[in-house]
Amino acid sequence: REWAARDNGLAVPECVTRRQAVVNQARALLKNNTREND
Repeated sequence: REWAARDNGLAVPECVTRRQAVVNQARALLKNNTREND
């Protein structure tokens, strides 16, 4: 149980960071596309 808790504690922040990076990347692409269209 202790190991599982440690693994989850480390994995959750990493997943959140990855998701945040993907979101930021997607937003950047959307902003670039919008500027080009405008």
